[in-house]
Amino acid sequence: MEKIGLIGGSMFFGNGFLTDLEGKEVETEHGKVDVLVGENIVYLPRHGKSNSTPSHKINHRANIAALKELGVKKVIGINSVVSLRSKTRPSSIIIPKDFIDFNPVTFFDREIKQTRPCLDKDLKEKIIKIAKNEKITITNWEVYYQAKGPRFETQAEVNMIKGFAQIMGLTMASEATLAREMDLSYAALCSVDNYAWGIMKKELTDEQIKENKKKNTGLLKKLIEKLLEDLTKKEEKVESSGKIHDFIKSIRGG
Repeated sequence: MEKIGLIGGSMFFGNGFLTDLEGKEVETEHGKVDVLVGENIVYLPRHGKSNSTPSHKINHRANIAALKELGVKKVIGINSVVSLRSKTRPSSIIIPKDFIDFNPVTFFDREIKQTRPCLDKDLKEKIIKIAKNEKITITNWEVYYQAKGPRFETQAEVNMIKGFAQIMGLTMASEATLAREMDLSYAALCSVDNYAWGIMKKELTDEQIKENKKKNTGLLKKLIEKLLEDLTKKEEKVESSGKIHDFIKSIRGG
């Protein structure tokens, strides 16, 4: 049975969520990666098991290579983002339709090979359907812009970027690009925690940002649990169907 991959921060592990997973170190040609592995799921803490790796230092190639090695076929990225538009409010949950990344990473830096990066349509539609069933409000038309970091953007940079994208983060586009190169389906769930600099005259307080994260964490956990349940059930049905077919074939003499 294929495993579902989750990439996220430390806030999504513990407190009754993904507690039955076993820690494992995976060695790839791009580096070592710490993951948590269950029967149907691989959870990869994006910032390392100690949550100490800054976004601009993440070894995305090692992360995606580790998921591939462990038999993952579908990957869901859980990302914190800032809003580039006043109407896209903090505490929103977004499934991006596309992304912009002018500093892309690749597995193909030693050979001439190109892929057309994109987010997986079928996996996105599956998430949207489950969100509707659970009455979780999401939007799915926004474009994600990946900034390089580690510094914040200037006001001029924000003004330019907001002409082409609605949300901005530091990690999702790299994961999506590399997943595509490894033939893995990738979709993202983005938690809007704050506004980018200068979007609003009055900035949010640290307390408001924490409250937004807390609210979205609860909703995302619920959505992910239902999504994993749906995806693994589907795989179990396919496997069972195959076993029944083989059994019928055997009693009929092939």
